[in-house]
Amino acid sequence: LNAKIITTEILTFVLAIATFAEVIFGETPSQIIFRSGVFLLVLSFGMLLIRSVRKEVEQKEHLQKLSEELARANAKLKQLDQQKNEFLSFAAHDLKSPIALVKQFASLIYDGTYKEPEKVHETVGKIKMTADRAVNMVNTFLDLRKIEEGHMEYNFEKKNVVDFVGGITSDFTPLAKQQKDIAVSFESSSKEIFASIDTTTFRQVIQNFLDNSLKYTEKGWIKVSLKEEQKSVLVTITDSGLGMDKDLLPILF
Repeated sequence: LNAKIITTEILTFVLAIATFAEVIFGETPSQIIFRSGVFLLVLSFGMLLIRSVRKEVEQKEHLQKLSEELARANAKLKQLDQQKNEFLSFAAHDLKSPIALVKQFASLIYDGTYKEPEKVHETVGKIKMTADRAVNMVNTFLDLRKIEEGHMEYNFEKKNVVDFVGGITSDFTPLAKQQKDIAVSFESSSKEIFASIDTTTFRQVIQNFLDNSLKYTEKGWIKVSLKEEQKSVLVTITDSGLGMDKDLLPILF
């Protein structure tokens, strides 16, 4: 586009020089006056032409920038739309776990498996806690704006992860038993291992692994274990299921 401006400027300059030369070589006063008028007209129209071409070029450059910005915005919208769809898919997956647990606990009372008042009271308490966790998950999932802007808020607190992960495993055990008759076990290298965690999101992670283990294990067992490794806590979930292709591991997360 700049070449167009330069070409116009050169053409105007050449015409101006040519008409000015005619003025210089004029033989009579009338020729000089006439040619001077032509020179001034050529110069004036040349300046107008240069301005017009420059304005046209600037407008085209502006439109090109707007087009590029629009393309980037469109790509960003597609990316956000894809992320939102993936997020909603994860949300639907994660919400299935507490709902399934509530159903399982309620079934134990409904079918008479738990008859003792103490056991019924304990199970009802688990139903309430699981329902509360589901509500918290829904509140988190509905706050899409913070997720899109990268401003997820976490509430870290020091917890005994042995009791925490052990409790999740214990709640999951009857579900695995009922659905596929799969044995779920839990072990830890220590009775107390403390770590700073956000209980809501950490629970979702552990629950997600357990759900996948149950989904891809037709028979056998699921084992959950904990151990300290220097300043870290290693949570290991293994099963006798289909396993995973090693080629997928590098891109899993």
